[in-house]
Amino acid sequence: MNQNSNSSVVPDVNLSQNQLDFQAQGFNQRLTQTLTITNSVPKTLLQGKWNIIPHPSDPIIEDGKHPWIEIKPQRFQKNQVVCSITVETNLLKANQVYERQLNLKTNSNPQNYQIPLTVKTALLPVLLGKKFYILLGITFLILIVALTPAYTYLSFATTFSTPQFRHHPGFSQILVDLFWKGLSLLTAIIWLYLGIRIGLSRRGGLWVIPSAFLSYFLLILMVQLIGMLSAIVIPSGSDSALNFLFQDGGKCGRILSRMLISVLGGGSVLNMGVVWGWLTQRYQKIGFEPKESNILAFLIILSSFSWGVVFFIKWLLPVMILTGILSLVGIFKLIQTSVKKRQTVIQAYFNSESQRISE
Repeated sequence: MNQNSNSSVVPDVNLSQNQLDFQAQGFNQRLTQTLTITNSVPKTLLQGKWNIIPHPSDPIIEDGKHPWIEIKPQRFQKNQVVCSITVETNLLKANQVYERQLNLKTNSNPQNYQIPLTVKTALLPVLLGKKFYILLGITFLILIVALTPAYTYLSFATTFSTPQFRHHPGFSQILVDLFWKGLSLLTAIIWLYLGIRIGLSRRGGLWVIPSAFLSYFLLILMVQLIGMLSAIVIPSGSDSALNFLFQDGGKCGRILSRMLISVLGGGSVLNMGVVWGWLTQRYQKIGFEPKESNILAFLIILSSFSWGVVFFIKWLLPVMILTGILSLVGIFKLIQTSVKKRQTVIQAYFNSESQRISE
């Protein structure tokens, strides 16, 4: 290491993190994290070099290259540098915890900094048995019923906010209608996102049933509040309360009704998001890759949603039937591809297990 011209002043090393933890979600996954190193002392130049402390389980390192850990850049002369640490788990055994030490040698005081590195490898994929297919079918049938509040919400949001074109509304009325539809959709997306985050959490499974009750409660509350509102603002003898609120009523009634639908009815989509996140988490635990888990959970939600609309709301729209059929085909093809891939991966793993590095 070269020394700074002023020997009494040395750089000061600041690390963005003092430990690196890697968690593989898929088998043979390549994992990367970044670590930022900065020097805040003026008129000094930070110099550094990385090396990986040898471990008895690792093969002999040749040419300074570690068999499954890579650090870039390995050397630097900067006061701020972002280093990428990459781990190749295809050389490691399944379902193991690996602990190694990285050493950063610098021209600061102290000179050496050790960063612990931990890698948790993924489970070996398992072959899908009858239990998986039975649970998949049960999940599909339950969701057709459990997502009913979301169907009802979309029915309210899209049908009752649609202007009656036979009355020849002006351009401004069409814009107002598009605004309310957009607000309903935006609210649903927000609730869906929150639900997915909850479902992906460690205790996401505990939220599945409570979120279903919550969605039903919000839907019932929405309908009751609209009924109460209509009883207040609609003259006796009106043929249709909802017709008045959404089409023939005053501006105040329409705004309040649509706000109730957007806020409360949109909450029914929370349950859809929770189930989506929870299914994604469950599929990963039985060996599906993260991308496969997300796609499979999405197709299950989409298919059950489509058939629920057809059977419960009686919207026999060709697009809904087509969506339901295509999503079922997608589920079948994804599982079929996953089964073949699992068989290949499992066979390859057992053929190479003796050559893989121990923890």
